[in-house]
Amino acid sequence: MKNWKKIVLAATSTVLACGIAVACASCGVSGDDYTFEAENAVLSTAPQVETGFVWDGDKASTSTEATMVGYFTAANETITFNIKAEAACKVEITLYASSTNSNMRAFFGSEAPEKFIIDAIDLSKDEAVKLSVNGTDAKLKGTLPGLTLDPPEGDMGLFGWMMDGTWGALMKNIGTGKVVVDLKEGDNTIVLTAQGMNGGQGGINVDKIVVKSPSKLTWTPTDNSDRVGQQG
Repeated sequence: MKNWKKIVLAATSTVLACGIAVACASCGVSGDDYTFEAENAVLSTAPQVETGFVWDGDKASTSTEATMVGYFTAANETITFNIKAEAACKVEITLYASSTNSNMRAFFGSEAPEKFIIDAIDLSKDEAVKLSVNGTDAKLKGTLPGLTLDPPEGDMGLFGWMMDGTWGALMKNIGTGKVVVDLKEGDNTIVLTAQGMNGGQGGINVDKIVVKSPSKLTWTPTDNSDRVGQQG
């Protein structure tokens, strides 16, 4: 029994000396939070950077803004985070994003629906986005919230929402999804890939990922100042 205790203590000391935190399913991942903004990630062709007020419960916020990557809907569009880890470690990734899968197009038809709806998205279904780490799929768990609202009154209709900032805020009703993965020492590639939800007309707007890690993480932000688009 004494020899067994020595082996366990020695193994624990070795793990801690390597800078890898001991984690378990019940206690989660320990370490510091590192924030990587989507607007500074590597973007594929369609995604654009948008800044505007977020949705605050039942209205557009007048004080809280978020810069997010939108137009991330068509299948195989990507947002890529190239991150360097000082040591191999287990980390928890939290995705901050909002659903954009709505019935907006129906309002411009001859028979507009009674309610304007943005669907909640269960990230575990991989319908809107998939996440991969170093080429291996990692399933997010969590739900991006939906909205059900009475359509705006007056002749301007949805265009009124677009003009007064409400539309941009509706597309920034932020929720989260989480996954625990392993990073290797050195360069790591975390990729979000759009799945073409709702025929490529629905998907998500991405705010950022926050990575809780026992090892120091760094990256080189990408300048996407030429990718600024309209609210959407």
